[in-house]
Amino acid sequence: GPAQRLVSFAPGAVFGEVGMLRGQPRSADAVVERDATLARLDRAALHILAAEAPAVHAQLLQALALHLADRLGALTLTVQALDDAPPALA
Repeated sequence: GPAQRLVSFAPGAVFGEVGMLRGQPRSADAVVERDATLARLDRAALHILAAEAPAVHAQLLQALALHLADRLGALTLTVQALDDAPPALA
């Protein structure tokens, strides 16, 4: 069947970071709907960055940590809203 849209990203968005950090493939495909410029950072490149530019590596990891914290916070709010919702009618 047709692909199901899970999320749309705004310019500057990051995706696939969990798979990259874990050394695993992404859990979903990404499809570009209009012209875009993407930057790819794989695990090997991350290790090279750590060796050759440790300050940049540290800044990148901090940015990824903040990004993941934001995602976790949004997920927590969603779960709390589901918990607070009245029960569905049968």
